Amino acid sequence: MNSSSASATPRAVAANLDPGCARAERIARRPYRLLLLHTLEATFVAVAVGSAAVSACLALIFALGSDAAVSLADLAAYPLLVLAVAFVASFIGGPPALLLCAPLWAWLLRHREADPLSFAVVGALPALALLLWDASLATLFLIYGVPVSLITYVLIQRLARTHRL
Repeated sequence: MNSSSASATPRAVAANLDPGCARAERIARRPYRLLLLHTLEATFVAVAVGSAAVSACLALIFALGSDAAVSLADLAAYPLLVLAVAFVASFIGGPPALLLCAPLWAWLLRHREADPLSFAVVGALPALALLLWDASLATLFLIYGVPVSLITYVLIQRLARTHRL
């Protein structure tokens, strides 16, 4: 048995076999402030994109689930309604995402604990905090927060693949 392979740690062996693991190691060596900066950047984009996507899905569900007939004039107004709801959702959901979730996501990246499930749990934290105050508002935060967190995860992975992170 080769002495270099005998002294290799399991983490080093896994890093050689799995490029994702090597990427996680490279990310974990970055300073926290750099991880936070890139996470804030990804979160800002994810809040806008996620709010628009969730608002469009909710409008589609509302339009298809409506018992009343939907006229063409109503359908023409839906894109504007989606944009208005997405803007309000971004305005309300942006501060918790940027101030609470982004630092926790950067911490997860720093400690090699970043995966879609951990990002989704962190994205649900503002909803859990609001659950004590208002259940309907907490539900909206959950409906918007989890997709935004998963979009943030995808953007962070893309930044890592392009070696910007």
